[in-house]
Amino acid sequence: MHFSYQLRRRITPALRLLFTKQLASLLLAGLSLLRSLEILLEQESSRSFRQILLGLLESLEGGMSFYDALSAYPRLFSSFYRNNVRAGEISGTLGAALKRLALWEEKRERIHRKINSLLLYPAILSLTTVVMMIFLVVVVLPKFETIFAEPTFAGSLPPLTHFLLEMSRYGRNYFLFFLLGALLLLLIFKAASYYQPIIRGKDRLLLTLPWIGNLIRKYIISTSFHTLGSLLLHDIPMLEALEVTQQISGHSIMEHSIKMIYRDIQSGDSLLFSLRAHSLFPPMVLSMVAVGEETGKLPELLLEIASIYEEEVDYSLTQMMTLIEPCLLLLLASFVGTVVIALFLPLVTVIEKL
Repeated sequence: MHFSYQLRRRITPALRLLFTKQLASLLLAGLSLLRSLEILLEQESSRSFRQILLGLLESLEGGMSFYDALSAYPRLFSSFYRNNVRAGEISGTLGAALKRLALWEEKRERIHRKINSLLLYPAILSLTTVVMMIFLVVVVLPKFETIFAEPTFAGSLPPLTHFLLEMSRYGRNYFLFFLLGALLLLLIFKAASYYQPIIRGKDRLLLTLPWIGNLIRKYIISTSFHTLGSLLLHDIPMLEALEVTQQISGHSIMEHSIKMIYRDIQSGDSLLFSLRAHSLFPPMVLSMVAVGEETGKLPELLLEIASIYEEEVDYSLTQMMTLIEPCLLLLLASFVGTVVIALFLPLVTVIEKL
């Protein structure tokens, strides 16, 4: 039974998280994997996810491992997810492995929601501003242009008002060209998003930005180190753990760094030596990795680094959300205020003359 793209679109990360938490609870309560899946199937209301559960049950009843059964749905269950399940099966601690997975996915989902909220508000405000600008250009300013064309206002238009009227006239005359140009730029950006050198250049540029770059750096390190630390903690070999981490890092610079680290370790170098060759990793990370290698507790230290950076990213996003709202509102108010002032300045000038 294969997992189609249409089916995947109807299964949200929240549904997968709920499944993981419920399955972990049932397994930790002492139920078998088959019985746990049967219980989840009986209470599942989503038709799409019921198909997934049926497929998993059929695979398990056919003698497959849970890891192999999940591998039939790679778009829903990532390599990181499946490898944690495999480690849990081998060690006989599948319930605990799923519980740790659920905690990690919950943290990541919370951060994703904050990022989406952070991006959604500026997007809505930008759309509102664009709609308002079109309304002013097409409806409001032409009426004022007719009024200001009367002899009463001859020679009394301030530079700001004159500039706005010229922009309105220009926008109305070339509106179609602006629209086509915007669509063309959108298509170009969309096509460029699939071109690896451009993706890598964009990711590298974002890392150099003040404050934002540091936030992105912490986020990708926390994600990658949590993956690597979790896999190593479950006795997955280093090279195999690095392969999985590279696949799900989600950032081209991190993917390239992990690829180089993989080659270094394959050649016999230590993780610390490999990390030092990349400017992506700050001194604090290098110090903790050094301690981890010296004490033989590298997985625990990697997870500790991930936890520290997760908390910092969470705190920074919360602060950003509280700051960005008033700034954007102030920007929108400034734009509207400028237009209002520009339109009423000629009226004030005429009244003063009278």
